[in-house]
Amino acid sequence: MKKKALIIALILSIFVGTIFGADYYETGSQIFMISAGVDLPFTNTYKDTSTGEFKTLYGFGETGTHINIGGFGSIDYEVFTNSKIAIGGEIGYQFNYCTDEVLFTQVPMCFKASYVPVQGMFEIPLSIGLGFSYMSYNEKSILSPMASATIGFRFFPTENWGFGIKSGIKATFELYLSDSEKNGIGTFIPVHLYASYRH
Repeated sequence: MKKKALIIALILSIFVGTIFGADYYETGSQIFMISAGVDLPFTNTYKDTSTGEFKTLYGFGETGTHINIGGFGSIDYEVFTNSKIAIGGEIGYQFNYCTDEVLFTQVPMCFKASYVPVQGMFEIPLSIGLGFSYMSYNEKSILSPMASATIGFRFFPTENWGFGIKSGIKATFELYLSDSEKNGIGTFIPVHLYASYRH
């Protein structure tokens, strides 16, 4: 029992020390990230032409959104405006095969803002992104607005190099000005591993 209490106290002291310790970053600090992983289709909302009402499908595959689990890769560059907030951008590439075996691709390009309350060797970044996604499906393409929110955990075994994992939610708004009947919203849950370089 004493051994368990000692281990818990040690973990708590490391965590509290990390949160309330001195900030690692300062104004002008930079971080570069390369990520890769999977994107899980979460929802697909579209207008049902037979009823005229919007319908939302959940999950992936034939019984869900009709979109299968896909892959994702991106590069991300951010600069700290103070010790805890960084701004920058991300560009990526996502692909999913739909259940009709047609490839659905996205090229998200977004402005990002990150808040890093826990930093140093262990970090917990919270990020939001706003931008556009170039989507292509069945020989048709569109540039649509997108938004994302993620939480991550990263570990820096050296001063500059680290690795981590992040997840959250990404929403793409498929908007057609000339044909509103085709409007819809798709959401995905990313699960990405990434490498980081900071200085």
